[in-house]
Amino acid sequence: MKTHKLRERKSIFVICIGVILVLYALTFVLLFLWGLSTSLKSDINYYFDNTGIPEGWPWEWEWKNYPEVFRNFYLIIVDAEGNKLRYTIEYQLMYSLMYAVAGAFIKALIPCLVAYVAQKWDNMFSKILYTCVIVTMIIPIIGSNASMMVIMKKLRLFDSFLGVYLMQASFTGFYFLVYYGVFKGMAKEYSEAATIDGANEYRVLFSIMLPLAKATFATVFLIMFIELWNDYQTPLLWLPTHPTLAYGVFDMGRNTSNALSTDPMRMACCMIMVLPILVLFIAFRNKIMGNLTMGGVKE
Repeated sequence: MKTHKLRERKSIFVICIGVILVLYALTFVLLFLWGLSTSLKSDINYYFDNTGIPEGWPWEWEWKNYPEVFRNFYLIIVDAEGNKLRYTIEYQLMYSLMYAVAGAFIKALIPCLVAYVAQKWDNMFSKILYTCVIVTMIIPIIGSNASMMVIMKKLRLFDSFLGVYLMQASFTGFYFLVYYGVFKGMAKEYSEAATIDGANEYRVLFSIMLPLAKATFATVFLIMFIELWNDYQTPLLWLPTHPTLAYGVFDMGRNTSNALSTDPMRMACCMIMVLPILVLFIAFRNKIMGNLTMGGVKE
């Protein structure tokens, strides 16, 4: 009887959680549909539709908004020497890919390598690495941008992708702990068998351990790519003459002097920017939403 009541309580709890998650997911779906419908409206339709509010469906689908975005989505940036530079959407897309793809790979690889070292050898150095990660996660680092800006300019790394890539090469954070748990959960028979066959540590790492952790690495890479693709603050601060799409959308939101100053055109820009993320999520949703776990050795 007690077991039956406990199961009923668990079922009610699971149903309640499921309803909450469904409602939460619907908020994102409705926002996306609202943005899509707004991007396909004319200015008159948006401000004076048949419902009296701008949230109604379009009278006519204004597909020409998207070609208009590609023609007029550009940035005018003044460099350090006072020259005006014009960046079209093609340049912004190129810089976005350079920033997001390479940056995501670095942010996924560095904590993976450090976590392997910290888990592989049980010594004082490994304990210091692990402690540094925990401490940096507990204690927030605030106000370091000013000193970092001075250092980057002294090293001539400011406004360059090399400088940004070096900034991304950090092993601290949550994903260090994810990799640490993955490597710790792997059976030692893998590396021991390779060592017996004469493989050195580099061969064991790159031929045995990293391929076994490729599912976790791919998941972290995808999450980091989405994060960097949507990031406009870092390019705005550290790459002022290499604007990304996120940088351009941010600037467009405060610019009222061009053809994209209306809400439907701005929303069309946002839809163009969100399209790669949507395609990636649909294509790799199983990896993103899957378990970050590894299997063991068959007995």
